[in-house]
Amino acid sequence: MILQKAGYGTKKGIPTTLIAASSFDDIIAITVFSVFLTISFNTAKGGIDETEEGEKPDIWLQVGANVAQIVGGFIVGMVLGFSMRIFKKCSCSQKTLLWVKFVLVVAIAIATPLLCGYFEVPEAKYVLIIFFGY
Repeated sequence: MILQKAGYGTKKGIPTTLIAASSFDDIIAITVFSVFLTISFNTAKGGIDETEEGEKPDIWLQVGANVAQIVGGFIVGMVLGFSMRIFKKCSCSQKTLLWVKFVLVVAIAIATPLLCGYFEVPEAKYVLIIFFGY
C-alpha cells in the first residue's frame, strides 16, 4: 500500500492485482479448511453420517459433494454479481442508487448463509459471498 501511495506500478494496476491475488489465497485456504472439517466430522467414528450399524460413509462421495457445493457457490455468486450490472443502466440519482445497492448487497449477504444452511450446502456460502463481491 505504501508503494501504491508513492505511485509505483499504479499505471499497470500491479497493487490492485496483488491485493486480489492475496484475497484468492484466503478464499482457497478457507474453502479447503471447511471441506476438510466437514469431511472429518462426517466420516469420524460417531460422526454425523455414521449409520446405526457403525458403517462409515464413502469419503470420495463426501469430497465430490463438497466440490459440487463449491462449484455451485461459484456459479451462483458470479451470476448474482453480474446481475448487479443492471444498475449501470438505471436512470436514478446516484444517492438513491447507492442505497438500493447497499440494501440489496446486505440482504444477499444475510440470506446466503441462511439459504445455504436450509438447502444443506454449507460449503457454498463461502465461495458464493466472495465471488458475489468479485
